[in-house]
Amino acid sequence: MRSVWSGKDKHPLVLGFVALMLAFFPGCDNAPSCPDEGFDSYRGFRDWWRIPLRFPYQITVIDSFDHGTLERYDPKSPITAPECETIAEHLTAAGFDDNFAVFMRDDKVAPCGILVFASGEIRNFPTKEELAEFVTRRFPAVSVPEMADLETLYQLRWKTLDATRGKKDSATVFDDRSLRE
Repeated sequence: MRSVWSGKDKHPLVLGFVALMLAFFPGCDNAPSCPDEGFDSYRGFRDWWRIPLRFPYQITVIDSFDHGTLERYDPKSPITAPECETIAEHLTAAGFDDNFAVFMRDDKVAPCGILVFASGEIRNFPTKEELAEFVTRRFPAVSVPEMADLETLYQLRWKTLDATRGKKDSATVFDDRSLRE
């Protein structure tokens, strides 16, 4: 599993912190226009996986977790064959909270970005520092969420959603032993 943290920072406490933060992230539970349970319960199919953020936003990956796409889901379409608007492509890492999603992507000019959930506003930045300055100005009481590579974010998000629904064993397509160490 690839990580956006350096070797010395990839500590079980850091991963535990990310898992704890994901436990408080909203999905359908507080979105007024959220459809049935499908948005927060459909993982994807075969070589296509999805990470639900705050309704109606999601990250999808195809074939591998190296790159993903940030999308706005159209609830008029079934979640199993969704119609989506592409917001940002080539994502390599992401994090989110109640207000926004932050992401890194393969882009030499503006590799950092933010999506503000309430307005749908998308902004791109050349550095993490400029992204952090924007968050501080726009959301003074909030800090920038930790970003994780997409495979880690997938595992932690589904583990959290499964726990919310009371499932005792989160079945993912990946072995999550490294997260328990």
